[in-house]
Amino acid sequence: MNAWSKLPLSTVVFFSLFLAVSLAETVCAFLEKETGRKILKPFCLLFLFLGAVCAVSDSPWVYTGLVFGLVGDLFFLYPKKRKCVLFGLLAFFLNHVCFIGASCSLMKESFPLLGYVLVSLGAALVFLAGFAVLLNKITKKDYLISVTGAFYMVSIVLDLFMVSYLTALSASPYMYLGIIGGVLFIVSDSILTYTIFIRDFPRRDFYIMPTYLSAEALYTLSFVFSLLA
Repeated sequence: MNAWSKLPLSTVVFFSLFLAVSLAETVCAFLEKETGRKILKPFCLLFLFLGAVCAVSDSPWVYTGLVFGLVGDLFFLYPKKRKCVLFGLLAFFLNHVCFIGASCSLMKESFPLLGYVLVSLGAALVFLAGFAVLLNKITKKDYLISVTGAFYMVSIVLDLFMVSYLTALSASPYMYLGIIGGVLFIVSDSILTYTIFIRDFPRRDFYIMPTYLSAEALYTLSFVFSLLA
């Protein structure tokens, strides 16, 4: 049965609103209409959250992850303010921690989950050190942002690893959407990091927002479809 046909009407409505507002946000970003973009941005993840709640009423990991994503969006309305960047990074870190939790909840056996945990802990230490050194150079030795950013980047890598792991185990036929989403997160955050700490360029949000919103949507769909299957 087609996964879309299992979605309740309310979810289809909210996901459609998410798509409409995301397109409007992208147009504002292209035209560099900052006021309109800032007004529209919080509604994107709000509609995605409401759609997920209507589709699967017992998935707190997914809901909480989207809430943290929404909080991160609010802080990153002001990317030039250091405190906003710090709190935004923390919110997005928790966003991915919750998505990892949602992936773990799809595991039916303890052994595959244990295997993931053991491998990911080792990988996390290596990636954390590498990202911290890299970001420390990019942020010109702003150690707090470097460490916070490193934890956030590690959460993305482990999140991507988790959905890849689930796909390899055939735990859900829809987790490939999360793999695509994870790659888009990395693309979006790479552009964001470049524009904040290295060099800004015109229409930066036109490149950042579509990749970021697509990533959040693909992750959400991967979990919603998996839970409805």
